[in-house]
Amino acid sequence: MNPFKAPGYDGLHAMFFQRNWDTVGPSAVDFVRRYFEVDMVLAEFNCTLVVLIPKVLSPESFVNFRHISLCSAVYKTLMKVIVNRLKPFMARWVAESQVCFVPGRCIVDNIVLAQEVIHSMWKKKGRKGLDDDND
Repeated sequence: MNPFKAPGYDGLHAMFFQRNWDTVGPSAVDFVRRYFEVDMVLAEFNCTLVVLIPKVLSPESFVNFRHISLCSAVYKTLMKVIVNRLKPFMARWVAESQVCFVPGRCIVDNIVLAQEVIHSMWKKKGRKGLDDDND
């Protein structure tokens, strides 16, 4: 985890956990282990604070802000463990035409495929292509 990325809603950066791992590490590991034993996340760890960051010096509308979600480092760690456990199965669960969250799949492939389909339909114009009214 990037040590100085946005802190969690608790104000703690990942650097706090990295520098103080001897003290806080056992509690963090225990939290993650307990989730898999009990299958429950405590409400206080499942909090996210959404913060608006101004993009310009004097913002005048919402488009002048970007939002970030602040989650605790322990919660991010738990989610990373879950994601890493699910990753090997995503290719089986997500259709081949879908690219979301599947390593090795790229949305550009679907764009190229769509362009090829449209191009071939235009070439077949009048023979069951785009402009065939005799269906």
